[in-house]
Amino acid sequence: MTGEFMTVRRRPCLPMAVRNLRTLDRVDYEDAVVSLCSPVGREDAVQWARCVLAERPLTTPGHLLTAGLLLGLRVNPLARNRIAGWAITRCTAHRVVLAAHSPIGIHGELVFAQHQGRWWFGTMGQLDNRAARTTWATVAPAHRERVEALLQDAGLRGRQRDDCQKGLGREDS
Repeated sequence: MTGEFMTVRRRPCLPMAVRNLRTLDRVDYEDAVVSLCSPVGREDAVQWARCVLAERPLTTPGHLLTAGLLLGLRVNPLARNRIAGWAITRCTAHRVVLAAHSPIGIHGELVFAQHQGRWWFGTMGQLDNRAARTTWATVAPAHRERVEALLQDAGLRGRQRDDCQKGLGREDS
């Protein structure tokens, strides 16, 4: 997907250094998107994850919630040390891994990471049984489409924030 402020491109997999951040026993599903520019300015991985997942406008359809309910993911948006209900399992300035689990055997991880000058977003899943695989197969196409739209939207919002701050005389440092 190409936009005026951010370009994201789907990749077949995450770079190995990013993929190795996982806490899953195995990876049965993986997708990756790379951003060709910083999605939300000079912010860190946690701020990027919050911008993409938690600070989306109310006009953005609730696909995350709907998909989470369909998958049975156990998320708690009110708990500390979480982003949009996903538990933070690893965190540095340049990398954050979020995790959620489902009683039907889906273990999901979202990774936001800067690697070799580019920002990566990846989804990794461990699918423990037939029900998990069947359910994920139903959701995966919409998930891939929605990921690109969420990243594009976050990039636009980050750019608008930067433009607004510059207009108010608060230049980026």
